[in-house]
Amino acid sequence: MPPEPTNDPEPRPLRITQVTIERVVNLGNYENTRFAATAPVDAGDDPAAVADALRAFVETQLGLKPRPAPARPAVPPGADDDDDIPF
Repeated sequence: MPPEPTNDPEPRPLRITQVTIERVVNLGNYENTRFAATAPVDAGDDPAAVADALRAFVETQLGLKPRPAPARPAVPPGADDDDDIPF
């Protein structure tokens, strides 16, 4: 006998609310280290982009990827103070 149909509403689409990236690195001599980072996924955010940013963060923290150079503030033309040096 077939199951009776139900009047359940359609399932809601999957909404990802947070992303966690975890990486385990072998240190040798039967040792390893584990590092994880979690970030929220706000409405309108692309979960894949959040995961990519977390992955880059985790790899940088573990030394698997070089750290990005710090941003330098832009100096507007004529704003340098080289004229103040007396020599």
